[in-house]
Amino acid sequence: MATMYSLLFGILFTAICNDLDAIHRPLSVQTSLHLVKEHHATRARIVEIAVAEIGVKEATGNNDGARVEEYLNYTGLGKGHAWCAAFVSWCYGQVGLTEPRNNEAW
Repeated sequence: MATMYSLLFGILFTAICNDLDAIHRPLSVQTSLHLVKEHHATRARIVEIAVAEIGVKEATGNNDGARVEEYLNYTGLGKGHAWCAAFVSWCYGQVGLTEPRNNEAW
């Protein structure tokens, strides 16, 4: 059974690591600043979405429950699968990002 706090840490770590690639591309200063601001806003929104989900619990402790199953379905998994990575993928999807879209446990 996963806890929301460890999932939130995973989302923050993934958000930060994913944005390092964009910062290191050779671009004009103005374009770089725009991208950094845009990525910062996206990261902030992902964190807001994840924080809003704090308190979601499995119905029976077996990777189930309406909200948990919504995360699983987002990545093509059904009830009973580990939902850690599915939750992270679902959070990213809520801001329109197609990746990560992982159905594997970390």
